[in-house]
Amino acid sequence: MSTPPVAITGIGLVSALGLDAVIACTAARAGLNRLRALDVLQWSAAEVFGGEPVAGHAVPLVASGFVGFAKTLALAHHALADLFARTPLAGAEAAHFGMVLLVSDGFLEDRLHDPEAEEDLPPPSQRWRAEAARLVPLLARLAGLPPARCRIVHGHHAEFAEALALGAEAITRKRLQGCLVGALDCAFEPQRLIAAAEAELLKTAGNPVGHLPGEAGGFVLLEAAGRSGGGRKALARLGGLERRRTRAWDPEAAAPDGSELAAALIGALPPAPGPGWFVGDLNGEAARAQEWGEVLVRVQLARAGAADWPLELPALAFGETGAAAGVVGTAFALHQFARRCAPPGSALLALASDNGARAALRLDPPAGD
Repeated sequence: MSTPPVAITGIGLVSALGLDAVIACTAARAGLNRLRALDVLQWSAAEVFGGEPVAGHAVPLVASGFVGFAKTLALAHHALADLFARTPLAGAEAAHFGMVLLVSDGFLEDRLHDPEAEEDLPPPSQRWRAEAARLVPLLARLAGLPPARCRIVHGHHAEFAEALALGAEAITRKRLQGCLVGALDCAFEPQRLIAAAEAELLKTAGNPVGHLPGEAGGFVLLEAAGRSGGGRKALARLGGLERRRTRAWDPEAAAPDGSELAAALIGALPPAPGPGWFVGDLNGEAARAQEWGEVLVRVQLARAGAADWPLELPALAFGETGAAAGVVGTAFALHQFARRCAPPGSALLALASDNGARAALRLDPPAGD
């Protein structure tokens, strides 16, 4: 799809590496992490975990002890605080801004739902959607934005591209002057941990191939390129945004053949041949690794040399962050642009959701870099 001339002018992030996007991304680039045994379940009582604690990447202090709605709200509060500390919005200006918020779709949790045993209860994803709807007015008030200009979407990794597209479209059509696009998730909510372990997607004592769960929340500020208010400078430009769909993850089926994710990446490539680098969402799951191998072959056929482009993997430092994976990858790329330590060319984020959504996002360095 053609991408409107929109720039990212601000970033806020809360993660296991701290409550500041700059500090967290600096630590991640240095190869640091805060991997620890999680204390959210009684591991010895859960046979699916092999009787041993699962390691993960938890946000220090501010999010511990919370689950569900309260956890999501805590992540959002501190991510917004980090954004506004560097990129404040004036009161009059905020009246013309909006928000698109991405949270989990409950895909894995629904796998645990037994309609016969829980006939009086809707699936977990439906219950979560009803609960998460309360986030919009609360976060609008917290950010000083008109609630009518704020909305929520549900998904996993790839739906971050959908959230960006909604914000960019509103700016291009001049319905908004700017838009906060956020993503919040915790991959070690108790029910999701159990579902991931049963699906053999979680790294446990009995399953060495799987993800290490994390949690994160982040917001990017979108504005029309070259027309930022308040003297804000572009951190990157949205150069390309492509979305596709394949079948949803199924433990009984082979890994996707990579055709849809490759098509998204090929569609987001810069028009002129040149260097670039990938920011992937590989997290230790075997199916993702198999799909990525297929993707590289297809992208190489479309752009000679692309298979040799550098690949950055934020999950090594932040863990599997679910719906927040896209904003974490974006923050990681923006940090490298800002510190002038990025590989040459544009950054291409490759995002694959368990529900079958696939997306590619191209971030071009700001003008002059």
